[in-house]
Amino acid sequence: MQVGPSGSGKSTIIRLLFRLFDVTDGRILFDGQDVRDVQMRSLRKHIGIVPQDTVLFNETIRYNIRFGNPSAGEEEIRNAARAAEIHQRIISLPDGNGGEKQRVAIARTVLKQPQFILLDEATSALDTATERAIQKCLTSISESRTSVVVAHRLSTIVNADKILVLDHDTMNCWNCADDTVLCGRLRVRKHINSNQIMCI
Repeated sequence: MQVGPSGSGKSTIIRLLFRLFDVTDGRILFDGQDVRDVQMRSLRKHIGIVPQDTVLFNETIRYNIRFGNPSAGEEEIRNAARAAEIHQRIISLPDGNGGEKQRVAIARTVLKQPQFILLDEATSALDTATERAIQKCLTSISESRTSVVVAHRLSTIVNADKILVLDHDTMNCWNCADDTVLCGRLRVRKHINSNQIMCI
């Protein structure tokens, strides 16, 4: 998890991790390997991303979910839809609201079962009850995987192993296993409540 004020570069970090563009200084490593040394197709095969602004194809919901794993069977697609809380919901494309689109993107990621998960405000367009249900799913699929989460709500970061704070030109890290994280979480809560800081 990372936190920082709006415009501090949280979404840029997601784009760099997904290699939408490359770093000009330094390196980004996945499992000790520089991402620039990995073929783009191979890298993206192992990353599941739920972006802020999900783009859907002008196709069926099934097609859009299956895009995460084209070889998935019908039951796998249904299970992914259930996990994302959209199985019972009828979504009309392309007029679905942001929350519905985010659920489709979450279902894609569930279906893909990637090694790395990037969530950029993945639950921001959802109501609190739906977010709570989906958060359980996201916690489950994030187990044994590296996850980077940009979030607006404190509830999204409570299970984080680390919280990185971006503040102007500095980055601080709180290890959530330490006792000192309580102080850090209180500071994070203060900043979120005052809308000065968003979470990754």
